[in-house]
Amino acid sequence: MSVPGGRLTVMLESGAGWLRGPAVIVAELRRLATLLRVADAPGLADTLAAAESGGAAVPAEGELGQQVRAWLADSRRAGTSLNDHSARHRMNDTERNHAFLRGWWVQALRAVRWPDSPTAAAVALRPLVSGPPALRDPHAQEAIRAMLG
Repeated sequence: MSVPGGRLTVMLESGAGWLRGPAVIVAELRRLATLLRVADAPGLADTLAAAESGGAAVPAEGELGQQVRAWLADSRRAGTSLNDHSARHRMNDTERNHAFLRGWWVQALRAVRWPDSPTAAAVALRPLVSGPPALRDPHAQEAIRAMLG
């Protein structure tokens, strides 16, 4: 039995190939955004472009910041929806799964703040390596390994 992410996890922990860190992070964030159908979120393209150049903030008052807060709220609501007997926070399975996956996405998006850091790679690539099966992709893992050298 292999560990999810296997060799990629070892490469991340060792800092291998870190000179290409921002490109790796942004490539994975774009893959996740496309997979989760959020790539057209207002401000995301600019934020990812800034991350490639050395870092970006997601201001809370901006359009992307507001969307991020909404995704986080949905993710929290998904966590309580199964046990909500009053049906106040009820979600169907599809809504709950999308909300959980977007919660993983938001956690990965934190890496845009410091893309030159090996820690940022661990944050951005966590869904690929150890996230829910819907976010893992062996082909993407291989592409990341190739980028890291």
